[in-house]
Amino acid sequence: MKSLFTFLFLLITIIANAQLSDVITGLNGPKGLFLDGTKLYFGEIIGDRISKFETSDNAPMATEIVAGLEFSAPNDILIHDGQLYYVDAGNKIMRFYLAVPSPTPVEVNTGIDDPFCMLLIGEELYISSATSGKISKIIITDLIHFPVEVVSGLDSPTRMAIRGNDLYIAEYSSGEISKIDITAPNPFPTVVAFGLTTPYDLAFSGDDLYISEFDANRISKINVEQLPITVEEVTSAVTKPNNLMFVDNDLYISEYGENKISVYRDMVNDALIVPKNNNKLKVHPNPSSDYISIQHCVPNSRLMITGIEGRIWKNVIINENEWIDVKDLPVGTYSLVLEGQANVLFIKH
Repeated sequence: MKSLFTFLFLLITIIANAQLSDVITGLNGPKGLFLDGTKLYFGEIIGDRISKFETSDNAPMATEIVAGLEFSAPNDILIHDGQLYYVDAGNKIMRFYLAVPSPTPVEVNTGIDDPFCMLLIGEELYISSATSGKISKIIITDLIHFPVEVVSGLDSPTRMAIRGNDLYIAEYSSGEISKIDITAPNPFPTVVAFGLTTPYDLAFSGDDLYISEFDANRISKINVEQLPITVEEVTSAVTKPNNLMFVDNDLYISEYGENKISVYRDMVNDALIVPKNNNKLKVHPNPSSDYISIQHCVPNSRLMITGIEGRIWKNVIINENEWIDVKDLPVGTYSLVLEGQANVLFIKH
């Protein structure tokens, strides 16, 4: 049985990794991806330059836009109204006109001391401050900027993604994804996923939110409409992934650890293949007041224990017949969610 599971795991890994391919290699600290039409812009924070390539080309070649940037740049990139904005390592937001040959970047006086990443929603530029743990915003078209604090008390917020009125935020140090309603007068962050390892960037495709986990060398995803929310691994064949960008169904990934940009082709249409266990899962004892174990689960299964209200109480990796401490759970009914396997109800006495 163990050999069968090992074979299935290797087969799944081969199938998943076969979709990944290199696009641009030989870079120097790639960071920051922004799509403008079919052109994908990227920066190199050690190479001190910003370049672009055409995503529709069969063999894309990088074209340098600007080089010799001060302080090493950029941490993040966006394009608005013919201007490219970037965050440099000197805690400044800079901009230049793309139509100008050999442009000289100028500083955008945002009034924010420690900008890190940016997201443009309409005319509002949302800016994360990893050091001070907050999100602020300015009106990008204003000549003089007056920053407004949107939310504070975050744990090293990095990249953001918008879906409807909900702004999703990667909290790098705590390993969480939180969200706020940007239409609320005083937005309060709600944690939607946790147990991640240094989540850096977020990218939506439909209901699925893709997450780069920098130190875990992994891309994961969650379905934000499917409760309880569970974390699924997409691929672990990446090294220090930071930025993500969807181009149609293709997911582009900047891999800081390999100094390259790779792509996962047809990501959305690929069926996620996970190992299935044909044996019926059993919880023993059930009900219980202190410990439980699960029979017939796949080795190294991710278990999430969720309440009927959708709250995630535990998120752990388990093996068959391994004892799980449930003494700290309040009395009630819980769902034991095993990734890629069946869900089982459990009653805590």
